[in-house]
Order: sequence, then structure tokens, then C-alpha cells
Amino acid sequence: MANLDLDKLILHFAHYDETEGKSPSTVLWYTEMLSAFAKFHRSVGATAILSEFNLLSERDFTLHEPNKPASPYTV
Repeated sequence: MANLDLDKLILHFAHYDETEGKSPSTVLWYTEMLSAFAKFHRSVGATAILSEFNLLSERDFTLHEPNKPASPYTV
């Protein structure tokens, strides 16, 4: 499970949200934010697989994306 590619996980998460009745805008927001996270992770030379992610990689992404405000809950 830890070697799953983030792009596949994003797709599965979007399908899960759709089956849970989440609004299309919510599904899109999560998909875009998670895709940006995967893209950032690849841009720094890392592999975008589940086992590569940790609190530090999330904080690096948050600092890298200062123009996308997010609440503490979202982060």
C-alpha cells in the first residue's frame, strides 16, 4: 500500500468523495490541491508515492504555495 502512486490515490479519493455525495466543487478542490501537492513533490526530485510523504513534505508544500490561502484545518 505504501508504494501507491499519488495520482492513483487522488483518483480513488475523488471517486470515493463522489460516492459519498460530495459536491462537484468539493471533489474538484481536493483533486486540484492534492494534484498540486504531487506536482510539487516531483518538482523537488522526489517520487510521488504514499511512503514518501510526511509532515515535513506537507510543510514544504505549504510554504511553497503562499498564494493559496488555507485554513489551519485544511492544512
